[in-house]
Amino acid sequence: MGCFGIRFAGLGVAFCLALTIAAANRVAAEEQQLAAELSNIESAYARIEVLIQALGTQPAEHRDAIRFRIDERLLTLIDELDAKALAIADVDLDPEQSAAVQSLLDAMDQVLDLTFVRMEQINARIADAREEINEFDPGLRSNVAESFIQEQQLLRLRYMQSLVQHLQVLETLTERPAFAGVFGTAAEELRERLETGADLLAERIAGQIRLDASTLIELRSRLAEAPLDQDLNLAVEAVQRKQTRSLNSLQAIVDLMDRMGMDTAEFRALIVRQRGVIGVELLQREVFSRVMRDQLEIAQQQLVSNGPNLILRSLIFLSILLIAWLVARLARQLMRWFLSLRQVSLTRLSGEVLVSVIGIVVFLLGLILALSSLGVSVGPMLAGLGIAGLIIGFALQDSLSNLASGAMILLYQPYDVDDHVRVGDVEGIVKKMNLVATTITTFDNQVLVVPNKSIWGGTIVNHTASKVRRVDIEVSFSYDEDIDFVEQVLMKEMRDEPRVLSKPEPTVHIARWDDSSVSMMAKPWVRTADYWSTLRALTKRFKQCFDAEGIQIPFPQRDVHVYEHGAAPEKPKRQLRRAKRAEKTEDDSPPSLDEH
Repeated sequence: MGCFGIRFAGLGVAFCLALTIAAANRVAAEEQQLAAELSNIESAYARIEVLIQALGTQPAEHRDAIRFRIDERLLTLIDELDAKALAIADVDLDPEQSAAVQSLLDAMDQVLDLTFVRMEQINARIADAREEINEFDPGLRSNVAESFIQEQQLLRLRYMQSLVQHLQVLETLTERPAFAGVFGTAAEELRERLETGADLLAERIAGQIRLDASTLIELRSRLAEAPLDQDLNLAVEAVQRKQTRSLNSLQAIVDLMDRMGMDTAEFRALIVRQRGVIGVELLQREVFSRVMRDQLEIAQQQLVSNGPNLILRSLIFLSILLIAWLVARLARQLMRWFLSLRQVSLTRLSGEVLVSVIGIVVFLLGLILALSSLGVSVGPMLAGLGIAGLIIGFALQDSLSNLASGAMILLYQPYDVDDHVRVGDVEGIVKKMNLVATTITTFDNQVLVVPNKSIWGGTIVNHTASKVRRVDIEVSFSYDEDIDFVEQVLMKEMRDEPRVLSKPEPTVHIARWDDSSVSMMAKPWVRTADYWSTLRALTKRFKQCFDAEGIQIPFPQRDVHVYEHGAAPEKPKRQLRRAKRAEKTEDDSPPSLDEH
């Protein structure tokens, strides 16, 4: 048994030794493979150096193409370094003793140094291009130069994005204890260089944005004084384009700074303030506090520098508005006095609308004068109002239709204030009208606002347009009554009523034969103002007179015939009646000549 145990232990040691040797061989093989791949990276870097050296010997028209190839290869090389760094992290080796890790670090140093050199060259080319172009020249050369600058800025942004991605890879590796000492220093150095470069670039762009904003304020103030100056318009458009490009660049840099965990509240507040668009950035406490603080500082500066002038202009503005209101009120009173003259024949409705329009026009003129006192250019404002009015007119076609209908109603004057009208399903007294709608009060005191389009598009019935109206009163009486007597009674009552006119004379006639009564119409003529009172009075007098004269007003009645159950009803003997009538006719006939 002892010999067997010794042999078994020996086999175990041999097996463990074999596993160790196999793992060491596997690690060595993987490290050799990584070393071979790193040699490919070195070859790619050497190719980039060859292209860089060739720049000095190539013609000027070929250099941009070579630079483009250098940038493509360099950006691809940074991505390959990130992939190799993550691959080394998956291999179980000692970073401190590994030649592959050391080669990777050397390659990273070379590639990153070249990348920062290339970014400095891009910044220099952008600066040179800005000095050569005229931003206020809308020609072809300026457009090409601006496109070149934008392309270089995008290239610089791509480099920065690749470097930030590389920094995140390095910091991911430093989270592992075995690689913290190897990649930690590289990550710290890269972060310091990136943060310094990004912060400086963001500060420079922010300064340019603030400078352009001040330039825009000055240009717009001059443009308000001379709105037709074409040069000023072109200058404003050019600075606005430049401001937009700067804001876009700053937004991209700020996003990269956020990925690195840098403080960007000030720059985001500047973007929000200059763009004037509320976004999710404003929900951040730091950005919101920065925006509010900047706005308070601007307001304080404006109040200190322009406070006295602003107060004086405000007083002048309010004074002109007050004078305009008083003048408008006086104009309305003068118009009412003018319309009250006997020589002026105008309806009350047209007069009220005219008075209202006069007051509004006078006040608007005063408002324009008040705005001019504040330095506001009235010409562009009126032009803008004209264009806006055209757009609003297309959007509010129904309102314009009401306006046109109101103008037609005022022109043809189908009704006036206090007239009793019926328009469609609405009936009542006209109280007031404007160019859009008419206010009608019903007899149960409901206030209805009817659009003028509905009124003018239908039938308008004016019950008070004429000075004289006929009152139609229908009365019923029994068939047993004397029709002539009833007619005399009705005529007497109408003549005795003082509000009934003698000319035209009142009339009475039979209207129809009902089942149980005779219907007769009494039609007296009265003044329009006495219509309702006369109608009620005569209706009451007719009833009292019928009662006094004993004239019956029958209720509806039916003749009902009752038959016994099972017995056939007796048929009328019509044949016998005709026979009797024939006999009577023969007896009453004169004698013939033969009988004489």
